[in-house]
Amino acid sequence: MNANYDHKMLFTWNTKNLCIIFRQWHVSGPITLVLSLAGVVLLTAGYELVRESARRYEARAVRELASFSSKAHF
Repeated sequence: MNANYDHKMLFTWNTKNLCIIFRQWHVSGPITLVLSLAGVVLLTAGYELVRESARRYEARAVRELASFSSKAHF
């Protein structure tokens, strides 16, 4: 690890020696900052996709269970 390394994770305009999310996710300049921003956006979009898929799956399972139980009580 660099001796001049300063663990900065708060909002800052300085792109030198910046950490994003984890200490291992180190930004060393403007290009890596933009790439890190894109990475954070992709991670967030992927997380939301998984959440929406889980919601739809659960809603479909509830509908199927409700239709199954209504058919069983003929």
